[in-house]
Amino acid sequence: MAADLPGCAEAIANFGTPWVLVMRIDDWDDFRARVDRQPYPIAIERVDAALKFLYLDARKFLGHYLEYVWMTDERWAQVGGR
Repeated sequence: MAADLPGCAEAIANFGTPWVLVMRIDDWDDFRARVDRQPYPIAIERVDAALKFLYLDARKFLGHYLEYVWMTDERWAQVGGR
């Protein structure tokens, strides 16, 4: 998924990893309302019953994307979350 972001394919090719920071969100609705008020564009977004995520393009400010995710506790455990 990160490889679909502009500039990430080059980062993966050059460094072996995309320049993405990932944060888990507890209250997606509250978070999503705050996203609408911040200056960084949404690069990718997906919402379904078990997983919600979006990438903010913060490359001009931080040099990378910010990934925010909400998922069920069961899904979090499946992906190795603690």
